[in-house]
Amino acid sequence: MKPATAELLQSLDEAEWFAHVGEEADIPRLAQVSSWDEAIESCTAGGWDDLRLQARNFLSVQISGASRERWRAWPAIQEEIHARVWDMIQRKAADVRVPESKRDAFYGSITWDLHLAAMEVEHADIVEPGLASLLAEVYRLGHFPCGDEEGTGRLVVY
Repeated sequence: MKPATAELLQSLDEAEWFAHVGEEADIPRLAQVSSWDEAIESCTAGGWDDLRLQARNFLSVQISGASRERWRAWPAIQEEIHARVWDMIQRKAADVRVPESKRDAFYGSITWDLHLAAMEVEHADIVEPGLASLLAEVYRLGHFPCGDEEGTGRLVVY
């Protein structure tokens, strides 16, 4: 793992996730929801998953085309990132009141966001960081990124 990736994960670990949910977010081009129920509904919508999957696929295609060596290293880096991300999620999201039936989806959403953000930073010399770097910033600011507003391209946060 590159130092910049470790620094991103450290900054996320030091941040107070969800400390400002429900408050106005000072983030350009965004739409806000006003409750955890709305946030969970939004983050489990199929379109949001599709957008993040497209971002990850774009990143992996760019890496595989630019460097076979870096592409082969992807699984090992991903595994290292996962261990750190999963530990953070369990500590920082444990107290969020999410219905048990939605907890896996909630944790999965955070996992996708942070994995992708870390992989964007890890490969920033090949592909300029994009969506996931913005998502990481939302967590650092104490909010929860939970979707995209259909038709507008605006990020939805709580």
